[in-house]
Amino acid sequence: MDELSVKCLLDADDRVILAPSACRLQKIVNKMNDFVQKRSMKINVGKTKVMVFERDESMTECDILIGNEKVKQVEKLVYLGSLFKNDGKDDRDIERRVNVGNEMNGALLAIKNSKTVSQQSRLAIHNGVLIPTLMYGGKSWLWQKKNESRINAVEMRSLRSMCRVSRKDKCRNNDEWMVKYDQEQPVQPRYDLNAPDLYIPSMGYVTYVLLAGFMLGLQHRFSPEQIGMQASSALAYIVFEMVLYLGTLYVTDTRTNLATFDLLAFSGYKYTAMTVTLMAALALARPGYYAALAYTSFSLSYFLVKTLRVQVLSGAEGRVHAYGYAAANPYADEWAGGGAVAGGGGGSGGTKRRVYFLLFVAVMQPLLSWWLTYHLVPAAAALAPPAR
Repeated sequence: MDELSVKCLLDADDRVILAPSACRLQKIVNKMNDFVQKRSMKINVGKTKVMVFERDESMTECDILIGNEKVKQVEKLVYLGSLFKNDGKDDRDIERRVNVGNEMNGALLAIKNSKTVSQQSRLAIHNGVLIPTLMYGGKSWLWQKKNESRINAVEMRSLRSMCRVSRKDKCRNNDEWMVKYDQEQPVQPRYDLNAPDLYIPSMGYVTYVLLAGFMLGLQHRFSPEQIGMQASSALAYIVFEMVLYLGTLYVTDTRTNLATFDLLAFSGYKYTAMTVTLMAALALARPGYYAALAYTSFSLSYFLVKTLRVQVLSGAEGRVHAYGYAAANPYADEWAGGGAVAGGGGGSGGTKRRVYFLLFVAVMQPLLSWWLTYHLVPAAAALAPPAR
C-alpha cells in the first residue's frame, strides 16, 4: 500500500496477519503463539486458515505451523461476511451479494406490494435494508461492467416491484424512470400516472358551466346572467368545500400526506361526473339523470376511497418538536379514546379520524353533484327525435 505497510488487522478476537512470504509469516505466527501462551491462552488452530494470494488460479503450497499443528490452507475464505479468494478477484463475493439481494427482494415483496404502506416508507425500506445488504463490502470491490450490471439489476427489480412496473410496461431503466422515486423533491405528474392534477378539474368546471347554459337555453330559461351565476355558484361551492375539508382537518387535529392542491384536484373531479350526468339527462330526461347520477357517484366515491386511502391513512405518526418530545394536545386523549399518544396521529383514534375524513370526502362528492345539477334536468328528453 504505497509507503504504508500493514502487517496485522484486528477485529474483536480475530486477527489477520499479512506477510510477503511464507518464512516471514511463520516468524510472525511464532511470535504471536509465544505471546498468547505466556498469558495462559491458546490459539484455535481448527478455526485458523492460511491463504496465498496470487494472480493465476494455481495454489502455491504454504506450510504454516502453530506449535506442532499444521494450519489448513484454503482457496477461499468468508471473513466478516465477505468472500476472499486466492486469485484476488471479487466475482464470487459479488455473486454472493447478488444472491442475498434477490433473497431479500423476495422477503420484502409483500411489504413493497402492500397498498397500505406508503411509497415513501417502501423507499425507506429499500434504502435502509436492501441496499446495505446488497452493497456490503462493496468499497473493496474492483468494479467491472458485468458486475455493475448485476448489482443494478437487483436494485431495479426492487424499484419496479415497489412501483408495480412489470416487463409488459416496457419501461427502461433510465434516469427519467428513476425520478419518480426521488422523495426529496415533488414528483412531476408526467412521471407518475396517479399524480393528481388540476387540468381535468379545470376542463370539467368549464364544460359544466357551458353545458348548464345550453340546458337552460333548451328549457327557455337562459339569460346572459345565468352563465355568470352558474360559474360563480360552482366556484363558491368548491371554495366552501375546501374550507370545510381544511377546517375539519385542523379542528380534529388530523394529519395526512395530502397537500391543499391535491385536495382541490380530487374535489374538482366531480365536475367531470356532473357533465356525464347532465348529458344523460339531455338524452333520457329524469330517469337517465338519476341512473347516471347513481353510477357516477358510486364510481367517483370508489375512486376517491381507493386513491386517497394511502395518502390519508399514512399520516404523520406524531408531531415532534425540535427538542425531541411530542407536542402536547389536551384534546388528543379524548379523540383517541385513551388509546392514542398525545399529539396524535399514530394511535387508534388518529386512524379512526382519518377514516372518517376519507368517508366524509367520498360522501360529499355525490351530494354536491346532485345539488349543482338537479335544477338543470329537463322534464322531457331534450335530444329525443321529433314525433311523426
